[in-house]
Amino acid sequence: MRAKTLQIMWHEKEPVFTVDFSPSGVMATGGADKTIKFWQVHVDQEGAPAVKFLSNHRGLNHAVNIVRFSPTGDLLASGGDKGEIALWRPNEAG
Repeated sequence: MRAKTLQIMWHEKEPVFTVDFSPSGVMATGGADKTIKFWQVHVDQEGAPAVKFLSNHRGLNHAVNIVRFSPTGDLLASGGDKGEIALWRPNEAG
C-alpha cells in the first residue's frame, strides 16, 4: 500500500474533527471552523493520492464534530458541539 500525507489547509488551520467518504468518492470533512467541506479524492499523475476542493457549507453555529454520508450518498448527517444534528443534500458536482 502506498501512502502520502496530503498537505493542504483543511479548515483555516483549525482542527479537523471528522471525515467521511460518499460511495462516489467525495470526501466530507468537518471541524472547529464550523464548516463542512467537500473534496474530490483522486490519484495524481505519479500515482499518489491527491484532493481537489469542491465546495463548503457553513450551516452550524458550532464546531462540526461528525459527518456521515448515507449508504447511497444522497444525504449527509452532521452533528455539532451543542447537540444539534442536521441533514444535508450535498451537491457533489461542486
